[in-house]
Parts: sequence; C-alpha cells; structure tokens
Amino acid sequence: MTASAVVDFQLVFVRSLFDRARLAAGELSDLGNMQALLTADIAVETLGKIALERVPLPHGQQRRREANAQDIVAALEQAYPSLGGRPEMQTATRLRQARNPVQHQGHVPSPSEVSRHLADVESYMRLVVCEAYGISFDEVSSISLVRTEWLRDALEQGRQHVLSGRLDIGVACVAAVFEVMLDRASSWVRMALGHHPNMEGFLGISANEVVLYVFGADFPDWFTTQRNASSADGQFALMSLGFSVPELARLQEIRRIALAILKAWKAAVSGNETPGEKPIDEKILQGPDSPLRCSDGTMVAATDVLQLFEVEALRLWHLEAEHPELVSTKHPASLATRSP
Repeated sequence: MTASAVVDFQLVFVRSLFDRARLAAGELSDLGNMQALLTADIAVETLGKIALERVPLPHGQQRRREANAQDIVAALEQAYPSLGGRPEMQTATRLRQARNPVQHQGHVPSPSEVSRHLADVESYMRLVVCEAYGISFDEVSSISLVRTEWLRDALEQGRQHVLSGRLDIGVACVAAVFEVMLDRASSWVRMALGHHPNMEGFLGISANEVVLYVFGADFPDWFTTQRNASSADGQFALMSLGFSVPELARLQEIRRIALAILKAWKAAVSGNETPGEKPIDEKILQGPDSPLRCSDGTMVAATDVLQLFEVEALRLWHLEAEHPELVSTKHPASLATRSP
C-alpha cells in the first residue's frame, strides 16, 4: 500500500468516525450523546494530524507531535496559512473543552449541545479537507472500500443521487442493498440452524420491488424469500455480523419509506406495469429532495440517508473479508436506475 493510499484510508476513517458520532447522537440517549462527543473529538484530532502529515518538512527536521487540540490548530494554521483566522478552526478547542468533562467526570451533554458541536465539526472538516486535500468532504466515502463491484455501484449511484437532490432514488438504493443483505443473511441463519440448502427452493418467494427497481430484472436476486412481519432471521444475522440495533431500526424504516415511494411512483404511472418490464419513471414524484416522513412522524433528511450509505459500506467491507459467502459473485449487467 502506498503512502497516499494510507492517507486516503485514514481520511475515510475520519469520515467514518464522524458518521458514527452522528449515528450515536441520533439514538437520543444519554450514552449516545456522550459517545457522540467523544467520537467527534477523535475524528477532529485525527483529521488535524493527518492533514499535517501532508505538509513536507525541511530536510533533517523532525515533525513535532502536538499534544493537545490548541497545538494542533496552531500547527494547521502555520502549515496552511489560508486557515489562519477562520472561525471554524476554533471548533477543535471548543470540542475538546466540551469532551473533557464527559470523559473525566461522566458529564452527560444535552442533545442541543451535541447537535451544535456536530454542526461545528462538519464545518471544520469541510474546511480542512478542502484545504489539505483539495476535495469536497462529500467526496470522502467508505463506499470506495467495497470490493464487490455491483454493490459498490449501487451505493455510489445512490449517494450521487442524494447529492444531486434526488433523495427519493437514494432511499431506494439504500433499501435495495439492505434487502439483498437481509435476504442472504436470513438464508445463512437458516443453514446455520440446520436447514438444508436444497430446502431453500421450497420456501415462498416474491418479487422484491425495491431490488427490482435498483438492480433491474436481470439481477438473479430480484425475487426474495417471503418474510412475515415477525421473522427475525435476517436481523439476528446482521446484528451478529456487526450491525447495531439503531442502525437496523433506521434501515427498516428506510425500507418502508422506499416501498411507499415506489407505490407513489406507480400510482402516478398511467396503466399498470409488470415487474421487470422497465424501471419506474423517476421524474413523477414531486419534491424529490424534500425530507421524507417516517412512520413515527420524524423526518429523514439527505444527511440521514448519506450516513446509512456509509453504514452499509463499512458493514459490506467487513463481510467481504470475514464472510464472503454472503456476498455473491452474481451481479446485474447494469443498474436500472442509471437509465431514467
């Protein structure tokens, strides 16, 4: 692995830490708020240090290891003069001051305090990444770690749709990848419990409209095993493979929203379409970049969906290494969503 590849990986790691902080804050619990501040602080410190590593030193001079947030900020402003005097640069110091009582005295920050600090952290990261790497923070994604091409394509296409204002299509892509993982994990659990693989063909199957929409009718897994509402095979497997309960709850909600979106699209199409004929017209839903309402009344915004893309990418990366049998080599020729 080259030095540049290591740095790129570190940048993805920083992005992952920040997304984990936002997910923790989304739990709306005392422990989640504490974890969010601690994780965000690690992300800010790590970004500062790897940004400093990009600046070459004069021959023979050794790099100083800054010990605290204030030193890191001062070193960054010296290494990148354009950062000097920018208000975002004080984020690291304020966050460290807020983190200390959480780490050392068990202080529980309020949700509003956490929200304010995370907003500051995002502004800080956008500024430093742009200056040190010459790219937008939105371009940093764990999706690049996924080796399975068709899954990586689905995640990246969906992410680009969200960034371009098509939150509805992004939701469908998140849900489709989740459906495939859920179905394969369910089968894996059944076999682990003694169910013979040959018996899989005797289980009821049905067309999965979300998978069909994203991957197209040439995808071998666009039909999936029927699951009743109480079935927990897939959720149990995904939890054992690294998904947290809050992550699965969010993905299940996104799955329900995706089905509602497809239903709305189909209702606006003149005439009924048979699954597999052609992708549903993407242009018929009004306000595709508007926040989407969950069943509990909360709203899902673009940032929420982008976080879930990162969650799925990191979990897939882990599965590819530890459980390749869950990531089939079967793949569609192209993504259906590429052709509106």
